[in-house]
Amino acid sequence: MDAAKTVVVVLGDGVGGLVAASALRRRLPCTHRVVLVDRKREHLYAPSLPWLMVGLRKAVSIQQPLARLQRKGLQVRLGEVEKIDPEARRVAVSGEILDADYLVCRARRRVGRGSRAGSARGGA
Repeated sequence: MDAAKTVVVVLGDGVGGLVAASALRRRLPCTHRVVLVDRKREHLYAPSLPWLMVGLRKAVSIQQPLARLQRKGLQVRLGEVEKIDPEARRVAVSGEILDADYLVCRARRRVGRGSRAGSARGGA
């Protein structure tokens, strides 16, 4: 695989995706492209939510715009993941196709209100 064309796509969704993408960016050569895909423009650091609820943090202190990651060499693509083709290493994100040499999936499964993952209504 040609290192100059290596693309790593991280399907983020919270802390796991952000940590994975940041760690890859630090460790991989600058010729590699690391692309973080997320649905939201801002990252909310969920582990700090209890501190926010009891007044020990302010909302602005536990969220950051994902665009700031671009200064660190990460590319950010905003949108909904519509389809993943692991064999072709291709992801459809809000109507756009992203081709990758490597896919890192850290996306949680979302279930409808009133359903739980693993239940008959929520799926397995």
